[in-house]
Amino acid sequence: MLPDDSPYPHPECPFTLQAFDLLDRLHEQPTIDFYLENQQQFQTYIEEPFQRVMRLVAGRLSEPVRSIMSTDKRVFSRFTKKDPGQAGAWDFYWGAFYPRSNRQLEDVQLSLWMNYRRFEIGFYIGSYGTVARNRFQENCRRYGGQLLHMLDPLLVEGSILLGTQENVEIDSSGLLVIKKKISWEEWFNDPSQANYDASLVLPKEQLLKMTEDDLVNTAVQTFEKLFPLVLLATMDEPLPAVLEYLGQSRRHA
Repeated sequence: MLPDDSPYPHPECPFTLQAFDLLDRLHEQPTIDFYLENQQQFQTYIEEPFQRVMRLVAGRLSEPVRSIMSTDKRVFSRFTKKDPGQAGAWDFYWGAFYPRSNRQLEDVQLSLWMNYRRFEIGFYIGSYGTVARNRFQENCRRYGGQLLHMLDPLLVEGSILLGTQENVEIDSSGLLVIKKKISWEEWFNDPSQANYDASLVLPKEQLLKMTEDDLVNTAVQTFEKLFPLVLLATMDEPLPAVLEYLGQSRRHA
């Protein structure tokens, strides 16, 4: 928890008010033309600091995470949409680490994501990831009770929110408003109800009080906590790997 008297924005925060102003304007005018007219500002205030943060995160992840997740190839998104006929632009920016040798949009990811109101650090299985989603669902069904006990440090803290981005809003004072509270027990019973999505959500007001080092450390800690979920989505028999990873994590805590 950051002190209430933290500077706003913090001079060492990687993002500025200009970044969120640009994203707000893009939200109102999500076109390629708007992006291209302001491309240098998007690169300076959003893309460059975002990519720097993510590279720093990659460098601080533990060896077990880095051995499975690719952290240096095709990591970052683009604002412009691929279909030239749409003439549109996404009003958010993101980057993700994926299991090595797998197709990105079809698989599990540990991702950073930001729009004009918030910054998210989370776990997600892509909407085309039928195989990964089915495997994750089956592992949750088989091992849900054991996982609740094994992942207790992750579950107790309560900072990870379960559900789609639409399930969380930011009110006028910068506080999170959760439309439907989903418990971890409910998640393991049926992760599809939360769209295979688990994230730490930082409202803009909170993010702008953080230093770059604060943000990088928060992202690393969150990814490390969520990594057992990656194992559930990538292995048919994940429990031995989860137990080994948790044992290593506790020895280095």
